[in-house]
Amino acid sequence: MKTEKNLYQFSVEPNEQKEVILKVKRETRGLLRGVIVDECGNPLKDAAVKLLELPEIKGGALIPLTHAFTDEYGQFMFGPLCCNKRYAIKVWVNNVCVSHDCAEIGDGGECLRPEPCKKGCHKEECCPRPQLG
Repeated sequence: MKTEKNLYQFSVEPNEQKEVILKVKRETRGLLRGVIVDECGNPLKDAAVKLLELPEIKGGALIPLTHAFTDEYGQFMFGPLCCNKRYAIKVWVNNVCVSHDCAEIGDGGECLRPEPCKKGCHKEECCPRPQLG
């Protein structure tokens, strides 16, 4: 039934219920979860968040890895991420704020330490969003 690391294939017959117990090996890679908010702290839906790998050689080009869009609560997630590599995220939001922050994953993948790299914010007038209902 197992085809590759942590990928299991199966099929279900008509009116069949399958129960499975999946045993997976310990995962040492990390995960990046975050929330994108505006200047007032309101979550931003549909912001584009791009994950890039920082080059090992100083002055090298950023390597695009993947991207995600935030959900209705402004949340995004990337993973699994390799330990001891340096990453950057870049965020695009319509007329709100563009930021570029670096993050580093610990040896065991257990922690991410934000490290400010470069920030540029195009500030607009910050007005509370209207209350619905």
